[in-house]
Amino acid sequence: MQDIRQLNTTMIERYVMPRLSSDNTDRICFLCGQQANFISVNSKQFRCVEKVTQCPGFVKKAETTRQQRMSKEDRIKHMKRMSENGNARLKELHTDFDWRRRKSINVSNAKSTIPAENKPQWEVYESLVDRITRDSWVYHNEKINPYNLPRGTLYELDHMFSKHQGFLNNVPPEIIGHYSNLQLVTRHVNRTKYNKCSITLDQLYENFKLS
Repeated sequence: MQDIRQLNTTMIERYVMPRLSSDNTDRICFLCGQQANFISVNSKQFRCVEKVTQCPGFVKKAETTRQQRMSKEDRIKHMKRMSENGNARLKELHTDFDWRRRKSINVSNAKSTIPAENKPQWEVYESLVDRITRDSWVYHNEKINPYNLPRGTLYELDHMFSKHQGFLNNVPPEIIGHYSNLQLVTRHVNRTKYNKCSITLDQLYENFKLS
């Protein structure tokens, strides 16, 4: 009988997408044409990011498809209807004591990851990262947003390695706010991601070094 630990290791190796070495500079993403960092386990296609939904080419293609299926006026009506439905649902949830208690616990747990004595340093760190991020957006916009996606209600600027984790891991603000750590993602993806990271610490430093 196969050892369960060996079986688990085999399953992990099977489903984790292999990362390309820095020597493979001739590999490009099949969706956006940028430098490829991963290769799909199933399709064997090269990708710039591990999750295909975070690729700028995928986002651009999805947006084009939505525009073809729905006119601008219909999209505005749809977004307004979704907003109204969401607000109505939120009002309903706020009357639910259990939901409010769970939400309060989740927010408290997220904030408690930064010790109280480090809060002043965090505020300074966040301010520095935000300033560097603004400069990166202004001076390197074409690298962050090669498809000229509209930043605002549909797409938001995301730190792939989050500010929160950058502070906890003592990453210099100029690296967290650097254009190599920035990408445009849909509002839903950004809000769902919250303070988590879509790349590892090693990938953060490697991207910075290669930029």
